[in-house]
Amino acid sequence: MSMKNVFSPSVATLCVASLFITSVPVAAQSESRPGRQENPAKAQVLNLHRQAAETAKLQALSGNVAEAEKALDQLSNAAKNSAARQLATAQRLTELANTLMRAGEPRAAQSAASRALAILVAAEALPANVSLQSAIQSQKGILQERFLGDEAAALTAFQSAAELEPDNAAAKEKLKRVKDAESSLRGKLNVRP
Repeated sequence: MSMKNVFSPSVATLCVASLFITSVPVAAQSESRPGRQENPAKAQVLNLHRQAAETAKLQALSGNVAEAEKALDQLSNAAKNSAARQLATAQRLTELANTLMRAGEPRAAQSAASRALAILVAAEALPANVSLQSAIQSQKGILQERFLGDEAAALTAFQSAAELEPDNAAAKEKLKRVKDAESSLRGKLNVRP
């Protein structure tokens, strides 16, 4: 009695391929691709950033935004008490506020945003080049618009950023967006400026 071949060529190919794939050692599967080898120093820095972000999140959730700020501030390479360092810390607090909002923690997010804004207000009094001053104003606008709900303050901050750096397309775009939103709202409410 002869047996019929119940496997088609494509099924046989799949069987052989699956045997090959499952027989490849795990170490070979997890090897990095050429050119994508992980730098140990870079991995250590990345790990430090992750730990600081997690510490900051836990501190903010417990209501201790000052400790969250300290955890994030230590990541900066800029000189202490410089405008650049304060901007970097405020940007990290803004990222924290975003994370907290996505996690359904609006009060903690607002606290982080308020602290970031206070840091930026202090940074305005420090010496800084025009580009840094513009970035500070732009960051203030983002915080006012997204987290603190003060459209007028956001508009003022974005206007300042655009005036400081007239060639800054991002500042101009943010300013236009806030102005358009304000105009749209006025139109819906039938209110004149």
